[in-house]
Amino acid sequence: MDKRTKLKTLCETRWAARADTLFTFKASFGTVVRTLDDLAKHYDAKAGAYKAAISQFSFIFTLVVVEHVLSACMPLSKQLQATLFMRSSASCNGR
Repeated sequence: MDKRTKLKTLCETRWAARADTLFTFKASFGTVVRTLDDLAKHYDAKAGAYKAAISQFSFIFTLVVVEHVLSACMPLSKQLQATLFMRSSASCNGR
């Protein structure tokens, strides 16, 4: 993982914004697992539990599928937001 890459906070309200977060997590997955493993070796129980959870097939499969679906939705989401913004601005300027 590049030293400048940081894991991002997951946005709770904007589904399309989650694609970037999930992409970053997926790209740094190996580093995250190794880090959690190192922490678990130093008796950090939570790190061991997190590593076990994210190492399961169901988690990895869901991560890959959801990131792929949300990435496909991003262009449409941006286009709709731009259209709604333009309509909102036009209606406010017309008053």
